[in-house]
Amino acid sequence: MLILYWKRLIWKPGSTRLTSGAEAAIPSDYPIVGGQGLSKSASHGPSRRKIVRGEQVSIDIGAIIEGYHADETRTFFVGEPSAKLRDMYDAALEIQTTLIENAKPGERISEAVGKALEMAKKRGYLENLMGPPPLNHTTIGHGVGLFANEFPLLTPNSTEIFEPGIVFAVEPKVVVPDVGSVEVEDTVLITQQGNEVLSQTPRDVEALKL
Repeated sequence: MLILYWKRLIWKPGSTRLTSGAEAAIPSDYPIVGGQGLSKSASHGPSRRKIVRGEQVSIDIGAIIEGYHADETRTFFVGEPSAKLRDMYDAALEIQTTLIENAKPGERISEAVGKALEMAKKRGYLENLMGPPPLNHTTIGHGVGLFANEFPLLTPNSTEIFEPGIVFAVEPKVVVPDVGSVEVEDTVLITQQGNEVLSQTPRDVEALKL
């Protein structure tokens, strides 16, 4: 497997997931969005469909440094996105921002997630969060460490609190059938004073146009 070194990060292309267009809303086996696949014998995942102007392209990238993982997703736009795609992305970003703003040492994870879900409801996408109905759910993040996915889970049922040293990924997806899926994901460290977003790729729509 080709491994690319950038600074001290090890990027592994095998862990990268790319979805685009309306196909991105099709349920798949990883995790629940991913496209219609190459054929009936490979009915989930990438297809041979070409990306066209006006579509979104979401890229989920994992990285490892000295055995520890990082997780980041950005949704790019090929040219000007439709009003619907822009609204979906703005909502996903607002949901993520709400959670990060409430992720502080000593705070309950369930309360931070609850406030993020309130934002999803306010924006009209609670039923489209993390998957198309009826596959939508409310686990919008996970711990990151020696494994890419570990505890704590960012869920409204969590009984844990944010403690300094906890590292997690917050990854709200907004998935609308026949339109597509948008996602913004960042790796966040809980500090003594608050938190620090470790992934620094721009999140503004204008910066994400290709």
